[in-house]
Amino acid sequence: MSTLTQTSPASPMLAFVESAFFRRTVITLILLNALLLGLDTIPDVSTAFGNLLSGADRIIVWFFVAELALRIGAYRGKFFRSGWNWFDLAIVALSFMPNSDVLSVLRVLRLLRLIAIVPSLRVVVEGLIAALPGMGAVSLLMAIFMFIGGVIVTKMFGAKAPTQFGDLFISTFSLLQVTTLDGWPDMARAAMKTNPSAWVFFFGYIFVTTFTVMNLFVGVMVSSMEERVAAHKEEQAKARALEAQLAGRDAPESESEDTRMLLAELKTLRQELGQLRAEVRGQRRAEAIES
Repeated sequence: MSTLTQTSPASPMLAFVESAFFRRTVITLILLNALLLGLDTIPDVSTAFGNLLSGADRIIVWFFVAELALRIGAYRGKFFRSGWNWFDLAIVALSFMPNSDVLSVLRVLRLLRLIAIVPSLRVVVEGLIAALPGMGAVSLLMAIFMFIGGVIVTKMFGAKAPTQFGDLFISTFSLLQVTTLDGWPDMARAAMKTNPSAWVFFFGYIFVTTFTVMNLFVGVMVSSMEERVAAHKEEQAKARALEAQLAGRDAPESESEDTRMLLAELKTLRQELGQLRAEVRGQRRAEAIES
């Protein structure tokens, strides 16, 4: 999802919306709203201060509405180009739906607005979303290994250990439990009562699934996260360069100074290169005379 960080503060409203004070205020209100929702789950607190908590919640919701109105007024049409802004609108809009038990529970989703407000959280979520295709491929590989293992253990141990390996579905669930290393020694011992060499299968299965396939999940996520962080840093660099250009900073003077230094270095290098060429020619002439 794209962000609006590359937009230059061309108006006071836009400068205010993109200021650190505005962002910190919104984050504080989101956390305060989450605290109020948490207090509302405590029976004694809810009974004693239910009306106060409800009133404070409504006030914060209207603050969120004002925040979104300011951002829409600052960014105008560009506001709706960001998927994160649509996410914010949907979360706040849920607050104005008719009251019901389900919608009351969904109020806690306002805490998810931190993802859209805090850039570091946004980068993490975008990295996870980008990793989904790779994680899907690893999940398919995991499912293949579990299916093969399920068929093997059902055929080999199902008759003597029906509780763990009675049919393919039970065996697959048991192997999923083995993958998490939860209670796998008990399953291995139950299988070893009929087949003493069953430990070979369990050791091999754990090595392939837990230690190999699971690490593939981690590798895919880390790789995707690194790519997203690098892209985020590049976006920030471009945004800073654009802001410096539009804000009329001293970039031209620094650029001209850098240009002068670069030209001086190039001139020196050309002189040194000319001297080297002259020395090489002299050596070749001396060698030709001697020969």
